[in-house]
Amino acid sequence: GKDPEEEREFKKTLREVLDFVTPQLGKHEKRQYETAKLRALGGTLDKGLKTPYSVLQRNARRQEAQRQEKLQEDKLLGYSTSMNMHRSTGAVNKALRQKKEAEKDKKRRREDRLYDIGLGAREKKGMAVIPQRSLRAFQKRAGK
Repeated sequence: GKDPEEEREFKKTLREVLDFVTPQLGKHEKRQYETAKLRALGGTLDKGLKTPYSVLQRNARRQEAQRQEKLQEDKLLGYSTSMNMHRSTGAVNKALRQKKEAEKDKKRRREDRLYDIGLGAREKKGMAVIPQRSLRAFQKRAGK
């Protein structure tokens, strides 16, 4: 375990650093910091401002181009300078939502299996159909 005194000292130092750095952040960086903090605590973000579709597309193309440049730079450097692969906040949220939804679907599929009796059985017209090969192999094992 860790020494509680060391832990307290670390937290105090971290707080001092954050108190020093946070006021010097720009508007964009502050918003980014706040959204990251919210997401880390499990919250969801408010919807952004409405923008015309053409402007949205232009911004998306520009951001994706910048992201690709940064990814190429990371590839050349041999290490990544971003935990979320330089995605925008919205893209990160979308990826997290998709991951959660995929996990739910996987769990739902596992629960929906009607016949889970093994032996290579398949459901066909509401009945469990066990292949002859599997039955013979099972009978041989049971006969021993």
